[in-house]
Amino acid sequence: MPILQKQESPAQVGEATRRANQVRNIANRSTKQMLRDVSQGLDAIWTASDPAAVLAELGTDAQAAFELNTATVTFLATTLAGGDYQEELDEILAKVAAIPAFTVAGDGSVTLD
Repeated sequence: MPILQKQESPAQVGEATRRANQVRNIANRSTKQMLRDVSQGLDAIWTASDPAAVLAELGTDAQAAFELNTATVTFLATTLAGGDYQEELDEILAKVAAIPAFTVAGDGSVTLD
């Protein structure tokens, strides 16, 4: 996706060029931030010494957290595949693939199988 390519900005540019560059920069910053946030969220659970305890602490928020993460990863994979952020995306997809089997209870809590 061309808008998500890293851009260089000349020192003297007109308003339209400056604003277009601003849009590109914002798109890149927000993309990097989403990638970082998803990665950190996954690590918060799955690199813990006791992931089951983290899930227990999340309680009924666990299902919503899993659903939000799934939707965000799907969006990132669809949007960024084959682009400048493929390496970061691959790292996240590897983390997702390593998630152990789990069960979502009717109340929204999640337990490991």
